Amino acid sequence: MAADGNQDGVGVQPLLRVERLRKTYAQRHPLSLREHSVTALDGVDMVAARGLFLALVGESGSGKSTLARCIACLERPSTGSIWFQDTDVTGLGESELRRIRPKIQLIFQDAATALNPRFSALELVEEPLRIQHYASARARAEKALHAMAQVGLPPDCAPRYPHQFSGGQRQRLAIARALVQEPELLILDEALSGLDLSLQAQIVNTLLELRKRHALTYLYISHDLGMVKQVADEVAVMHGGRVVERARTAELFRNPQQPVTRALVAAIPEIPCHRPTARSV
Repeated sequence: MAADGNQDGVGVQPLLRVERLRKTYAQRHPLSLREHSVTALDGVDMVAARGLFLALVGESGSGKSTLARCIACLERPSTGSIWFQDTDVTGLGESELRRIRPKIQLIFQDAATALNPRFSALELVEEPLRIQHYASARARAEKALHAMAQVGLPPDCAPRYPHQFSGGQRQRLAIARALVQEPELLILDEALSGLDLSLQAQIVNTLLELRKRHALTYLYISHDLGMVKQVADEVAVMHGGRVVERARTAELFRNPQQPVTRALVAAIPEIPCHRPTARSV
């Protein structure tokens, strides 16, 4: 059962609005050396109300990760617009984007690749604050320790280095690093797929609790439709660079409309699932 969230968005300005988004890449043929255009996003339209837990699913190559990077302002789309609150971020310069990026955080599948091995846990979490010249060193450390505590990492973890953490702990560290920047939108791009089911359930419980505390909005990209079915308020399905279907989670799994959605739902393995609940761990 999905946790409570503003699912209807009636009378509420959406936190995120994506309109007619296209992203093309130039690729060179290895033999002819001629360049040709590859379309990763082909006119994506999507809206997310504040506090929504929106899952984004689809087969590999459907455009999910490209969309995530564009929304997180890590890549510029070719055409279209991305409205975050009342700002079209696609038209912003680099200095303006630096103000927006802390509010939109992207967490990848392998946290280890995003964590500097020479930094302690405390240094990793407080680094974004140091880059932003946030307050004093003491205030940054206190804020970082608080963020770590919220994801279940006690103070004695602070001096440890990434290689001294388990995979699940490294993902918690990555979430703390994002959380310390006080984001409003958290994008998880297959961020739990490398963990076993029990660890996935524990971290999802943490995410649900954080949503309650901070009114976070989630864009949860996953191939694991079993987990999606348990936690998401709504599901959007991508195919060929477009969102081809979107519905409330229960309705989508009960009555999928598109062939690609029916194929995804039919492929869910019939195995017991560690069902997350909205509680801290």
